Amino acid sequence: MARFRSGIRGLLVPRPWKRILFFMAGDIAIMAYSLYVSFLLRFGFVFPLQYRRLALFWLAVIVLFNVVILAFLGLYSISWRFCGLTEFYRLISFFALSLAVFSLFNFLLRSQKLGHDIPFGVILMTALLSFVLISLLRFSKSLLREMMKRSKPGLRTMIVGANISSERLIRELRSQRDSRFSPVVIVDEDPERIGTRISGVKVVAGPDRVKELIGRYQIEALIITLSRSQMRIKVQVFDQAREAGVKHIKVIPKIDDCDSGVFMVKNFRNIDIEDLLCRPEVKINLEELKKFFRDRTIFVSGAAGTIGSEIVHKLIGFGVAKLIAYEIDETEIFNLHHELRQTLAGRAGCFVPVVGDIRDGKKLKRILAAHRPDMIFHAAAYKHVPLMEDFPEEAVKTNIFGTDVLARAAVECGVTTFVNISTDKAVNPSGIMGASKRAAEIICRSLNSQRTRFISVRFGNVLGSRGSVIPLFMNQIKQGGPLTVTDPEMKRFFMATSEAVLLVFQAAYQGHGGEVFVLDMGSPVRILDLAEKLVRLNGFEPYRDIEIVFTGLRPGEKLFEELLTAEEGTDPTLHSQIFCVRNGTIRSEAEVRAFLEELENGIATKEQIERVIADFLPYFKGKRKAEAAASRPAPGAGRQSHPAAEAGLAMRDQRSSE
Repeated sequence: MARFRSGIRGLLVPRPWKRILFFMAGDIAIMAYSLYVSFLLRFGFVFPLQYRRLALFWLAVIVLFNVVILAFLGLYSISWRFCGLTEFYRLISFFALSLAVFSLFNFLLRSQKLGHDIPFGVILMTALLSFVLISLLRFSKSLLREMMKRSKPGLRTMIVGANISSERLIRELRSQRDSRFSPVVIVDEDPERIGTRISGVKVVAGPDRVKELIGRYQIEALIITLSRSQMRIKVQVFDQAREAGVKHIKVIPKIDDCDSGVFMVKNFRNIDIEDLLCRPEVKINLEELKKFFRDRTIFVSGAAGTIGSEIVHKLIGFGVAKLIAYEIDETEIFNLHHELRQTLAGRAGCFVPVVGDIRDGKKLKRILAAHRPDMIFHAAAYKHVPLMEDFPEEAVKTNIFGTDVLARAAVECGVTTFVNISTDKAVNPSGIMGASKRAAEIICRSLNSQRTRFISVRFGNVLGSRGSVIPLFMNQIKQGGPLTVTDPEMKRFFMATSEAVLLVFQAAYQGHGGEVFVLDMGSPVRILDLAEKLVRLNGFEPYRDIEIVFTGLRPGEKLFEELLTAEEGTDPTLHSQIFCVRNGTIRSEAEVRAFLEELENGIATKEQIERVIADFLPYFKGKRKAEAAASRPAPGAGRQSHPAAEAGLAMRDQRSSE
């Protein structure tokens, strides 16, 4: 009995071959029924005796031809659940082709007087009835799901954006019996779309009236279908929705990220901080980059860090021949390897994890000589400004000497391209970390040659990177606050990790060697604004539910980061969001050698390090600037703070009282 039940369950499990057999059997039954009914309709519900044997001949012809045509048009490989306009167009093609072929075949039989022809009315009605019934069979599941009422009503949902994504979204939400969302209304900024309907849902107004419409239609959830180029509207909609008390705000994935171009509720994500930072959309020719990197051997230092791991993930996806992932943190490199298991299916040998220190010259030469990489992405570095002020010797050893060791090993082993990941903190550096990254740029530039081209790429903060401000704020929000902001007027450049890495790839693709590239980071973001947005994203109100306090500048920090010095300037490149530094600092290899020797001899104290670096970098103001910042009272320490801090505190006090 158990075996019988198991066999029955096995028969009910969906399989592609079962779907094909089901549709084929249904189609044959429909064709036989259509032919029989057509004869009855043509001859007044009487089946003439002279056509009974002929009907079997025509049934065989119709079934054979129609099954072949349906298979050719892909109508046996469709998803029963997701039949749409594409399948309907194919069914129309089937009807037209079937009618034309059988009419021609019947005409030829009649002209030859073979006695096998039948009335044209029977052919027309058979084709038409077959088309209708086969279409109903294909769309039956979708129609049934559409007609069935949900056991539990979903949240009354406003869709932001009237576009093709909205149409697919509404269709998907309605097809899911247990969907949490019930589309009620659509808003869009295009006045020509207002008053129209998409899948029965009315477009009522523009995004500027979201708050009013939420109250009128009792909206409980928002789903945003806008593109990256419409971020300004996203921010406007989010602010109004939060003010109106809507807690469920979702963003749909790109159509390309969804299986078969169909949206699934499980793929929806909450709106995040990246959606609310009005950055220009990064446009990259991915096919061009894939072709450039495919089948290359690439070495990535700092491979398990935020930037390094994104480089690794993307290059593996591009189909590189081999990727050597060099990382000092053995736990993180293990985790990275684990993450890549599915991507590496069938080609595990292309990923080579190596635990090692970039300051270990002998090991680096051995690894590079063994694998002979075409290209190096150097992302290994210490990056935390305050910590490097406390331990400047570590910044020097890794960011300066480590870069030099890896760069010289690359030249010796014949690496063709070396890409150094730099930072906006290398511009007019006020701390050791920024100065060490500026020195790394100069080292790379001094080694540039026809044999090995060296390229440096500067960009600002990466959203969500480990130890950065966003994870810090998120942790503080989880603990109930307060959020600690250095200064109410502090600003930083931000970019998504994936965008930064794609632009780094583009710079590597178009660079000739010796350049320092600067990425277009958009407008700098006030850290205070970022903190307030994060608080609201988590369902709280800043200064009421979560406090924000100001702690004052730390040693080595600046209020505003820059991507260029005043003297440098930029030239445009092939890509609109990548610029080349025009008048960057240039030192000969001999000058760099002398600097490194002096630095190595003077690495004992912070004062000695700062003196040597200051002599080498004309824009380094680390020691004097840090002392000046440290002597200034913290904005939250008293009312004698600078005007910007006073304004921030006044704003906080006013909002707290409200």
